[in-house]
Amino acid sequence: MKTLKLKGKKFWIIVLAALMCVFAALSVGCSKTVTSVTATTTKTEYALNEKFAGGKMTVVFSDGSKQTFDLTADMLTGFDTSVAGEKTVIAKYKDYSASFKITVVGVKYTSLTVKEGSKKEYFTNSDYNAGDIIVIAENSDGEKTEVPVT
Repeated sequence: MKTLKLKGKKFWIIVLAALMCVFAALSVGCSKTVTSVTATTTKTEYALNEKFAGGKMTVVFSDGSKQTFDLTADMLTGFDTSVAGEKTVIAKYKDYSASFKITVVGVKYTSLTVKEGSKKEYFTNSDYNAGDIIVIAENSDGEKTEVPVT
């Protein structure tokens, strides 16, 4: 059997080339890409000025693996509960982002009653004075507000 003798530089060039081929072969198919990003929230309906209740962001990769992250208020843009209405919120984590919708609702009143002592009867051609009737509005939190009828 004949042995191949290589001198110094040639040997290291061949070893380096062989290692490059091995690393190139191993890296083929190893890279995974993001196939989807979703964000879910603990709740979708918020009261005025309510803070973010939390949620999750899930990143799905091309190999089927998943990573899930907790959402925090500092990861969100567009989360504003100071004004009622439907909002689109964007959640960001590193290079990933996903959006979801929330609805901010104004105060919901559960009952209206006429305050005791308010004028309740009017006759034809009688004068009405603003403030003669006061309505008590109670919201879902049990908070009562007096509202003069003008």
